[in-house]
Amino acid sequence: MLTKIKQLKPNWITILIGWKGPGKYSRQLTPKNIIEFATELVTNEDNQPESVWILAGTSENDVTEVENLVKQLAQCETVDRGTELRKWRVILVEDALNNLSDDPLYGLIGLTEVWGNFDYPTDSPHFVQGVNNSLSPQEYYTQDNYNHIIKLHREWIENEFKILRSI
Repeated sequence: MLTKIKQLKPNWITILIGWKGPGKYSRQLTPKNIIEFATELVTNEDNQPESVWILAGTSENDVTEVENLVKQLAQCETVDRGTELRKWRVILVEDALNNLSDDPLYGLIGLTEVWGNFDYPTDSPHFVQGVNNSLSPQEYYTQDNYNHIIKLHREWIENEFKILRSI
């Protein structure tokens, strides 16, 4: 996941969200991921806070120290937490989309679960059968509707990446 999140200019709040688990997801980053991130920062720019240097030299086994340093570094950030959560959201939605079942029933259930993990945000391209629509199960769970919803998700992902890369 670290490789994917690095596409979106992560900061320490982004890292903390990935550490704690975005939305209702479990932890997405390991101590090794975070130490690698800190090491890259100090390698590419030596003008880093002391905590980043300490983190880069921390053992993967010292989970408490990793967490404390990430929390400390995140407190110094002045970025919007909601934007940082959106970075994780688009990556997790894209990951889910790339691993969906070919079967419309299971694929649509899977997408509903993904969006449920983020409490069904209003900007989601997903819609659930019978919620603010009059689609019957026979209409909703068709291959054509499934393909349409996947297309909406791909467009949303592309647009969301564009927006988040520009911030």
